[in-house]
Amino acid sequence: MKKYLQPCYLLLVALGVNSTPSVAENDHYCRAPATTKDHAAPMNYPDQFAWQLFLEVNQKAKKEYATLNGKKVELNNAIWETWIDDSDNFPQNPNPATPPAWPTKTDGHNLAYISFSHQTYSEDKTRSEPDCRPDDLKNGGTCEVVYRNKATFEYIKNNNLWYQEGIADYVKTGKEIVFPIDSIEVKGNWKLIKENEKRDYHWNYTTDGHLIGLVAMHISSKVIPNWLWATFEHVDNPGRCDLLGCYDCYGVTNPVTQPNAKTFGSVYPEEPLSPALTKQYDKNGFKGNWLKEWKNYRLKGSMINFTDSYGNASLLGNSVTESGFVATSSCMGCHSRAAVTSAGQKAFPFFGELPSTAAIGNVPAQYGLQFLTVNGAPNPADFYHRAGNLNNNNPYGTLQFLQTDFVWAIPMRAKSIKQNNQ
Repeated sequence: MKKYLQPCYLLLVALGVNSTPSVAENDHYCRAPATTKDHAAPMNYPDQFAWQLFLEVNQKAKKEYATLNGKKVELNNAIWETWIDDSDNFPQNPNPATPPAWPTKTDGHNLAYISFSHQTYSEDKTRSEPDCRPDDLKNGGTCEVVYRNKATFEYIKNNNLWYQEGIADYVKTGKEIVFPIDSIEVKGNWKLIKENEKRDYHWNYTTDGHLIGLVAMHISSKVIPNWLWATFEHVDNPGRCDLLGCYDCYGVTNPVTQPNAKTFGSVYPEEPLSPALTKQYDKNGFKGNWLKEWKNYRLKGSMINFTDSYGNASLLGNSVTESGFVATSSCMGCHSRAAVTSAGQKAFPFFGELPSTAAIGNVPAQYGLQFLTVNGAPNPADFYHRAGNLNNNNPYGTLQFLQTDFVWAIPMRAKSIKQNNQ
């Protein structure tokens, strides 16, 4: 069996490799605690920092009520659920005279888009996710919503990156898009639950009053230049550690849960939380039902680099959010292709650039077709036009597509003001 030296927060896999990669016992990425002041904690201890973010954004928000579908309910908001979401940040009919505003109250989750795992494979993958329809949830599917904190929102608003013409004007300035260091985005994937399931999930309501439970959660933080990426899953998610495994050097007692190569889509044993994380829950004021809800989630892994030191692509994928392409999923590889043209439109499709392939082994139908996605270090030729670069003394060539600092919402959600005049 070929062995790979790998970080605890990722698993390096290749389609077609029939053996299960193993983690070396002396894995140097699960580092001992620092004995001196650590000036690069997110880089040296990404899993610990991921949990720090988790506890920060999941602080209980102030009590708030909303009337949803004619019924007054008490919302169950964490801090991030009070931030602005994609729908409000990128209005369908943008008007530069009335830019988006930071929300002052919440009215439940607007689950605008269906999770990739519940799209049919026959749909057009060159566009963004299809709208979340009522039947998608009623039929057992999951839908998602993205929130961003005020620092992230204000950067988008103040630079007019919330509509296509504003983006085009920004491209003309020749400046890079660089979010402030305190920027955070959170993506939540939800399903319908019953009243007696509240104790098992972080729960809340949709804007039309349906009770929903959180099944998956992405957190990205600009604390390092290429962002720190972390993904969490509910312990009962079928296939939670399939294909890539689960890796957590901080939050659980055993840092590695290897993928089950014999049975796909099964529920993995619930890993015991580490004493260090248990202490942090208490220190951060998690108690009662709020503590019970959040102790049902585990870190799938975190990511801070495109590749390892050998150049192998770093992979990380959530069984819900990235189902259908988890085998080649890379948070950084995917989001590095968030880019715009000079017209302020998306430069690359969300899907459809690469073919799909059959997954190896005896795999159920829902896993049988895996979309190949871009991972590893970005290719500069995808963004620059190389012709003539030697003649004009430009070593890179001419920039064709401007990256949006890993934020897909800018190319995918921003609309044109011209549609208002049609």
